[in-house]
Amino acid sequence: MNRYGLNSALAGLALASLPAPALALELEPKCTVDSRFMRRCWIEFTNKPGCQVWGRDRGKERSAQRWSGGCSDGLPSGEGILSSDEGDVSEGTFLQGLPHGRWTERYADGEVWEGYYVAGLRHGRWTLRSADGFVMEGPYVADKRHGQWTLRFADGRVHEGPFVDGKMLGQWTVRLPDGLVAEGSYVDSRRQGWWTYRFADGRVEEGLYVDDLKHGRWVHRSPDGSTWVREHGAVKPVQWPGMP
Repeated sequence: MNRYGLNSALAGLALASLPAPALALELEPKCTVDSRFMRRCWIEFTNKPGCQVWGRDRGKERSAQRWSGGCSDGLPSGEGILSSDEGDVSEGTFLQGLPHGRWTERYADGEVWEGYYVAGLRHGRWTLRSADGFVMEGPYVADKRHGQWTLRFADGRVHEGPFVDGKMLGQWTVRLPDGLVAEGSYVDSRRQGWWTYRFADGRVEEGLYVDDLKHGRWVHRSPDGSTWVREHGAVKPVQWPGMP
């Protein structure tokens, strides 16, 4: 918890709150050309009639899916390569028709995902690399980002902090190539509460965020010791415990 009593403690308590998914199949209709867009249903492989995989259907825009591995009781089984007409290629293992274990997923737009599935859900450490140089790595729990993540951007920015149940929550640190370091709290993936910015030239700025916007009194300190204050927003700022 930081000195203003914000959400690092809450994030820490929640990090282990989501259980590992159980291995089980949901019985839903087979995908058809009239399926509702992005509905989850069974998609039959074009190269293996009678063998189908659980996924999100795209209706009439659906891409053909192919599987290089084996099938058992109408479900993909064991190791193989899953590919689509768009150029997406994934390599890994199916267990009872669901991705299970380590997978590498390469998409036509240049993104590469590497990590672990449990019963068809991302669970464990994953790494995303995009074509523009962005890299994101951290743990999933039951298909949601949950735990400490690091985000590295192509321009040199680095963001580090916790996700809880798929959203940024708790204390984050942001480092820029020019030496700027920012530290503060996120709630529901928005900056919320006290933030401090330290610049490479010695300047310091700190103040309150409300719903991702600077709010109330922000204090600016120069290396020579001079200080000035700027007000943000017309509403009286929230008085967090310990706020100057």
